[in-house]
Amino acid sequence: MWLDQSPARYWTGVCLCYGFCIFLAILPFMAREEGNELGGKWRKWILNDLLFVLSMFAAVFFCRWPFLMYPRYIVDPDEATFISCGIGLWHDPIFWRSTSSGTSGPLNIYPLLIPKLLGFSFGYAPARVMGLVLVAGTISCLYFAARKFMDRALARLTVLPILTFFAFTVNRGFIHYGSEDVPMFLLSASILTLAVLASSPRRHGWMIFAAGMVVGAAPFAKLQATPMGAALGLLVLWLCQSPLKNRFRDCAIYAAGAMVVPLFFLTTTIAAGGVEHMLNSYLMANAGYARQGLSLAGAIAAFPEFLAMGTTLRVWLYFQLAAGALLVMVVWMSGGRKSLKSFSLKLPVFSAVLLIVALYSVIAPGRHYAHYLLFLTIPSVLWLTAGAACFGQWAGGLKKPRRIQAVTTLLVVWVIAVVSTLALNEPADGRPLGRLEEFTTYPGNPTGNAIRNLGLSGRSMAVWGWMNELFIETNMWPATSDSVLAYSWVGTGHPEDKSRRETLPNYLEAAPGYFRNLFIQDLERNRPPVFVDAVSPQSFTFQDRNLFGYETFPALAALVDSQYRLIIEVDGARIFLRNDLQPPVPVVAQWEASRRLLAQQRELLRSRPDDVAVLNNAAWVLATSQDASVRNAAEAIELAQRAVGLSGAKEAAVLGTLAAAYAEARQFPKAIETAQQALALAGSQNDMALAGALRTRMALYQNNSPYRELEEPSPPPSGHP
Repeated sequence: MWLDQSPARYWTGVCLCYGFCIFLAILPFMAREEGNELGGKWRKWILNDLLFVLSMFAAVFFCRWPFLMYPRYIVDPDEATFISCGIGLWHDPIFWRSTSSGTSGPLNIYPLLIPKLLGFSFGYAPARVMGLVLVAGTISCLYFAARKFMDRALARLTVLPILTFFAFTVNRGFIHYGSEDVPMFLLSASILTLAVLASSPRRHGWMIFAAGMVVGAAPFAKLQATPMGAALGLLVLWLCQSPLKNRFRDCAIYAAGAMVVPLFFLTTTIAAGGVEHMLNSYLMANAGYARQGLSLAGAIAAFPEFLAMGTTLRVWLYFQLAAGALLVMVVWMSGGRKSLKSFSLKLPVFSAVLLIVALYSVIAPGRHYAHYLLFLTIPSVLWLTAGAACFGQWAGGLKKPRRIQAVTTLLVVWVIAVVSTLALNEPADGRPLGRLEEFTTYPGNPTGNAIRNLGLSGRSMAVWGWMNELFIETNMWPATSDSVLAYSWVGTGHPEDKSRRETLPNYLEAAPGYFRNLFIQDLERNRPPVFVDAVSPQSFTFQDRNLFGYETFPALAALVDSQYRLIIEVDGARIFLRNDLQPPVPVVAQWEASRRLLAQQRELLRSRPDDVAVLNNAAWVLATSQDASVRNAAEAIELAQRAVGLSGAKEAAVLGTLAAAYAEARQFPKAIETAQQALALAGSQNDMALAGALRTRMALYQNNSPYRELEEPSPPPSGHP
């Protein structure tokens, strides 16, 4: 792609798109109401709100397209979880029967089905595009809400800072498809409906009903958004200027609207028989998740450290709050209070209360995840909108010279905001430019490739651990209804693992009678052709096989060992095939090749019993073959030790083979020690390729996993397996 080949081309395009957006934002200040050069059709076209909204979407998309097109960059485990849940919903569209996603609700997952309905496959790029659409929708809703309180010029300046932040951020937590994208859109849409309602001289029942319906949907995107939704619902009654006798009616209509989405999900879930799963996995488990975090006092004390996780967002928030307060103070100190309408005075109080509630929503879980901070963007923009609304009303009553001074001051403040946001972002090399070809030719995850080679695409698969990207790469749907049950179970299975208990939810404490057997019940019901124990160094969080491997849980081990057989192991991840299915030809061919190679090496040993290369090659096959019938740890150690002795322990590859033999015998401390010796020797011999391979294997040994040869075996060069 031409734009991808040069950072200069990328930044030129960014400047054009973003610059056009700024031009449209400043243009209303320059255009006079009558008799200007932008008269007639041109003026109407170029000041059109739809054009400004489209230009904002284009600016965000053009700034962020490298992240959209390169899915291996900043892959997030939550994002992979959401996409895998989307795959499950495509197979069975009833949430809490087919899938669940921990702290995220169904409305966070259903949008991922839209690209699939349009003909795209499930993947990171379509998910991020969907997230980008939601972000653009959030900014658009905030803009149209601001238009209800002020003129076009001020409204456009009000949303420029949030546009700049979302366009130029490179923080991983703010770029991938996250759990805050849908709640932010729903909350901003709720603010828009409330703005329309509050600014309308007439009370329309359908408007109140719509406002309630949007707020009622927010908890089904993420429970963390519930306090903000409730605050919006209560504050709107205070904002509305209708007589007191009508507010009770408005409240009833609003409450009826707020019940629509909850009743819809409750009805469908009851009809599908998933209400128990909904109550346990979404309500009780999330309540337990919040209780297991830091205390409220501890979370408040740690909030500055939490906020520091997003440098750009922190400075952007400071500007939003300071600028809004400054605008209100300017109006107040200039004697402009009398020129303000009653509603304009209420708006800063409304936004301040919402900001406090948002802070509670961010702090209450007691966990420091940067993407939580996105909940602060909505009230901070509303706070700035309140200040700008007060400023606009005050400036509108000034004489022309003072009005020009006021507008100039306002423009200077916004320039500082935009420049500071841009300056704090990483330069071009912080973006994955020049990698489009790498994306289009991405060979896939080795574990995913091995599963794909089984030829079972479109069928179900169970993954034990945390490696949901396997569902995306294999196009197989999750056979278990709870995508995060593995670490919930693990939390109780190993209470001594305190570090994980502090950061991950323990669902068993919330509903012990329900979650203990859910994973096994799903396995028995769906009987997936493939079971993957993903506990390995390439897995997220769960890497130690001794602590988290499937065999450490007797009920699961009994089911897997009786119904499945291990056919291949890739970088520590073990792939099992159901007993009634035949292994694919490539796997069988690899097993046969291992047997042939071992037979050849045994034959050579008869005539060359002291040949280091032959001893090494035979030990390597015995220690690392994918075929369990070939592996023999004791013999591998014996042959490798002879090879090390004959070579004087001066060949790194031979020491590497001995380490692999120790790992196969589950003597992992010896395996690690020997691998370190081999790594030091390889470094001194400047054998970087071998050193890299040894580091990969040592990561397996450190997590109590042996190494398995992935490719079809063949006799390696002398002494170098």
